[in-house]
Amino acid sequence: MTHDLAPEPSVLVWGAGAIGGVIGAHLVRAGRNVTFVDLDEAHLAAIRSGHLRITGPVENFAVGGQAFTPTELHGLFDIVLLAVKSQHTPAALAQLAPHLSPDGVVVSCQNGLNELVIEQTLGRARTVGCYVGLPADRMGPGAILYGRRGELAIGALDGLDTPMLEGAARVLRDFYPDLEVTPHIMDHLWSKMAFVCVLAAGTVTGDTTADFLRDMSVRPVWTGLVREIMAIADTQGVSPVASEGFDPDACIRNDATRIQQMVDVYIEKSRGSTKERSGIWRDLAVHKRKTEIPAQFGPIIEMGSRNGVEAPIMSGLLRLIEEIESGERSLGPEQAGALRALV
Repeated sequence: MTHDLAPEPSVLVWGAGAIGGVIGAHLVRAGRNVTFVDLDEAHLAAIRSGHLRITGPVENFAVGGQAFTPTELHGLFDIVLLAVKSQHTPAALAQLAPHLSPDGVVVSCQNGLNELVIEQTLGRARTVGCYVGLPADRMGPGAILYGRRGELAIGALDGLDTPMLEGAARVLRDFYPDLEVTPHIMDHLWSKMAFVCVLAAGTVTGDTTADFLRDMSVRPVWTGLVREIMAIADTQGVSPVASEGFDPDACIRNDATRIQQMVDVYIEKSRGSTKERSGIWRDLAVHKRKTEIPAQFGPIIEMGSRNGVEAPIMSGLLRLIEEIESGERSLGPEQAGALRALV
């Protein structure tokens, strides 16, 4: 007796920038059926011509694949790797929903808590949370700098193991063999959001992330930020998770020794990485465009307010970033004083 093999799932990478490009390129190289969607015509042309180039200290190779704008796309897909900026999530979901197969899922390969937006739009069963710790930057059409291997974990929002989750895990292991499937993905995502707060604070000074973390004068700012966001996370039943050397619990307890150890571990892990500053800094300093910070911070601040937890440092940092976006302020070391004034 013969048995029909289950067809390989079709994969749609929606947003072929830094993270989507790195993951998608590796899946193509592994032989997966991958289609890319992006808005940048020059980038799409590079992908179609076989010039999606991954460079840096991790790996160097080039692949090609099917690549379309949202309006050009046709067909249904089983696994959608969503890798757009937080502020573009609602529009992307509206466009990709008709292309999701009946049993398809969306994996949020993003910063922030976009899983909550996906859940609200498409339902919990179609939402897969993803912790992405892959430092990467899109340097130009078809060119992506992959700075360090980082970490990757996925999980269902309700913590349950499902065939769709396992299907997504099998696909992603072709990129990251050590992928973790966790029943506590929201713990990971909130803890990562705490680190995004640290990166956002470091951005306004223009420093590298390592130099910002070394600066004792601003340490009360970012440790206070971590305490604020984790206090809001606590109202959602979230527990802090340490990963890649970042330990929110050290900040919650204001343990100076553990905080210094955390800084030392981060700096050591960063040695040899080509990514010295955050994507937030690149948006402001290089691309001269708005960041995803308002879309990330705003809902969290509102969630805290609804639950009786105020976030004055986070709110103040959001104002600083919006003033930089509007041209009222400039990136630079003089903003360290503005940060310290928030505490």
